[in-house]
Amino acid sequence: GTSANFNPLEERLASVILDARLNAMRTLVVLQGGSSQQVAEVTDRLLDTDKLPEIAGFIPLVVDAETIESNPADGETLARRDWKWPGMGEIALIAFNADGEPSKFARLATGDVEAAVGNAALFIKQNAPPVRDAKTLLASAQDDAKRTGRRLWIVCGGTRCGPCRTLARWMDRQHELLDRPEVRQVDEE
Repeated sequence: GTSANFNPLEERLASVILDARLNAMRTLVVLQGGSSQQVAEVTDRLLDTDKLPEIAGFIPLVVDAETIESNPADGETLARRDWKWPGMGEIALIAFNADGEPSKFARLATGDVEAAVGNAALFIKQNAPPVRDAKTLLASAQDDAKRTGRRLWIVCGGTRCGPCRTLARWMDRQHELLDRPEVRQVDEE
């Protein structure tokens, strides 16, 4: 990818990890060994939320061989993290935990696409974040807002939406401001 050439892997990874943390998601790195049709098909099917709903709990970062070859610093990042580049016709999956640390690694051959997709799906299901109960979280937030005299700010957005991620990052940087007592109650006119 040409856009990847402008941002080293370490920066892209840090950005994805931050977005995942702010959205109670996990990070999934997909290293693509080669550009074969099987590698592309397994990756596409793995990232299809219609076929694998659990992938929606991850923010993926796909890294292809061309990007690594054109960016020497990216190869250094792989070496520093002790991530072995997959061979031709393979993909490597690296799941990160809630703290943004790599926790699980899998290397999959893609020659048998169905088997590779099945193994990748199992890996995703085993490493997916826990499902959160939105109704319970909303009720708790409403109770907390009422008890503390604060207003409730509900953001309806998507975890894969650029402006929504920008807002989440802004809110994360503004905790001190948003927690100030004078922000807690605004009189309506």
